[in-house]
Amino acid sequence: MFDKLHREWCEQVVCYFGKNGVSANINNRAAKMYGRAAKLVGVYLKCMVVIGPSAKTQLAHVAHPPIDSNLLKELAKVPGISPKAKKTFSDTRWTDLDFDGYDNLIETIRAEEKLQEDIDPFWRLERYWPKL
Repeated sequence: MFDKLHREWCEQVVCYFGKNGVSANINNRAAKMYGRAAKLVGVYLKCMVVIGPSAKTQLAHVAHPPIDSNLLKELAKVPGISPKAKKTFSDTRWTDLDFDGYDNLIETIRAEEKLQEDIDPFWRLERYWPKL
C-alpha cells in the first residue's frame, strides 16, 4: 500500500518538475528524475513524520528512508551481504533511477536477509549512513 502511494507522490513531483521546466542536466545528459523525487519525498517524510509528531504512526513505520550514494556505499560494505545485493548497492546511481529501478532497489533492500533487523521500521536503514 505505501509503495503505491510513494510512487504516486514521486510521479507527481516528476510531473510537476517537467511541467515547470525543472530538469537535471548533468554533463550534457538529461538525468532521470525519479531518484531525486524519491529522495525529496523521503526527506520530507523523515522530517515531518518519522522524527515529527507522527513518529508512532504506521506511515512512520513504513516510510522509505532518503536513499543516496552515501547510504548505498555503506550498504554495500555490510558484512555478510549477498554478492548480488553488494553489486546492486555499489552500481546504483540514485540520480539515474527511474520508476522501476527505484522499486527494484527497494525490493533488493527488503529481500536482503542480513538487513532484515534494520528495516523494521524501514527508516532504521539509516543507521548505515556514514558518520561525518
